[in-house]
Amino acid sequence: MDRHVLLDAKPVCRLLFGSGSALILFGISAAELRGQIRFPAWAAYFGAASYSIYLVHTIVIGFMARAVFHFPIARELPNLVFLGVGLMALVAGCAAYQFAEIPLQTAIRRSKGSRHVPSRTAP
Repeated sequence: MDRHVLLDAKPVCRLLFGSGSALILFGISAAELRGQIRFPAWAAYFGAASYSIYLVHTIVIGFMARAVFHFPIARELPNLVFLGVGLMALVAGCAAYQFAEIPLQTAIRRSKGSRHVPSRTAP
């Protein structure tokens, strides 16, 4: 089979790979709901913190990369630097989750739960 056959069929490939990925995620989610598989607590934590990590990581990576590559040792060990910068982005995202997102979610839940809407009576 020619390895370039699928290059002309990009929409078809996206549909096939996207559908396959969606089915895999659906299967894993269904198995988790039935209790057939269980994820470790750290994986669940990173899953819960994923949005904060997503929001913070580019900013942290940008600042850290600019700061770190001023040091000559960083040019000698770029893979180690990339790993360290990535870990710092992960830590910063988890900190944003812990100290910003969770308190905000808690405050919003409390405000929704304690809100009293007066009943309307006919005049």
